[in-house]
Amino acid sequence: MPQSVSKAEIIASVKNAGVGYHLVTAMQDLSRQAAEGDSVALDALGEMLEECRDTKFWIRNSRYCSAVVHAVAHVGAMRSMKLLVDFVRGLSPDAPYGVVELISSILPTYRRIVMGSVMQLLEEAPDGPARAVGLQTLCNMYLDHALQGEQIRFLEQTLQNFDRDNYLTQTVADLVRLEMAYREEEAAADLEAMLHGFLIETPDHSN
Repeated sequence: MPQSVSKAEIIASVKNAGVGYHLVTAMQDLSRQAAEGDSVALDALGEMLEECRDTKFWIRNSRYCSAVVHAVAHVGAMRSMKLLVDFVRGLSPDAPYGVVELISSILPTYRRIVMGSVMQLLEEAPDGPARAVGLQTLCNMYLDHALQGEQIRFLEQTLQNFDRDNYLTQTVADLVRLEMAYREEEAAADLEAMLHGFLIETPDHSN
């Protein structure tokens, strides 16, 4: 789209693309232009994302909103991550659990640069969708072996104080608890085997 095209015209063009292949193609083009530095394209994506913040709008237009989220995610590291985190912070308490799961599956792709924002979501939001996104994101990152040291301990402490919520976080939290228990048992078994090798002298049958 040429630079002279207005934000409103861009949004109208994308919405007129319909659904399926044509919508995906339009979103990919817009995302590519935003990634290349087109500020109008990025503003258009930001406005479309804000529109999807409304629960009723998301429910009526779930495919469109999902396409918007994916398009934003493909713009580029810091810019797209900030848009998504700000979007999460403004979600209403009745946000569909599908929104939470979608964002939580995308944020781990930012790896280390998203850790501070995710922890802030958990610390700032005592309950609701923002906290669910933060916890599910950390759980997904743990299961992907993307957390280390203090990050794992932070997740362990968070899970100790977590029971359940309205966003199916319990499922992934239980998976993480099982995985943590398995890794602890595995580490203990490895340590025992190592100590056994040091303490037990192999008999000499050469004589």
